[in-house]
Amino acid sequence: VPSQLRYNIVVLATADEEYQFTGARHAMQAGLKADFGIAGEPTSLRIIRAHKGVVRWYLRTAGTAAHAAYPSRGENAIYRMGHVLTRLEAYARGLASGPSHPLLGTPSLSVGVIAGGQAVNIVPDLCRIEIGLLADECMLGAGVQVAERPFEATPLPNRGRPRRQVRPLGHF
Repeated sequence: VPSQLRYNIVVLATADEEYQFTGARHAMQAGLKADFGIAGEPTSLRIIRAHKGVVRWYLRTAGTAAHAAYPSRGENAIYRMGHVLTRLEAYARGLASGPSHPLLGTPSLSVGVIAGGQAVNIVPDLCRIEIGLLADECMLGAGVQVAERPFEATPLPNRGRPRRQVRPLGHF
């Protein structure tokens, strides 16, 4: 009899749980509540008692577009992102060699997507990366502060020029 059950157990089959979590997000927005969950993942019938949570975000660096024949007239956003990537890589190595959760191991950070530029003959005015952090609940509870740590020590290099408003260059 449902009224005699101590816990609310729900079977929920979802989609898109590796990237945007649309199935679980829809269930939460619809007000679904459960005391426990069983995830039907391929585990070779091994019971998994814990798994890493995930935080994903993107970062953008801005530059100033210019023709590649005159790169000094612009600011290369991809080069600027290179400084960020170097710090993120060092931060990821530090996470991998840091404290380890008894069931989950160490946190992991990865830059999985990078995009920027319009054409090879244009100094890019924008670069964007997507970052994923997989970690235990204690670390993820720090949220955005975790993402900011690699950048607290020193600012990104800037040539000291004021930002110019430049119309996007078309194709030549």
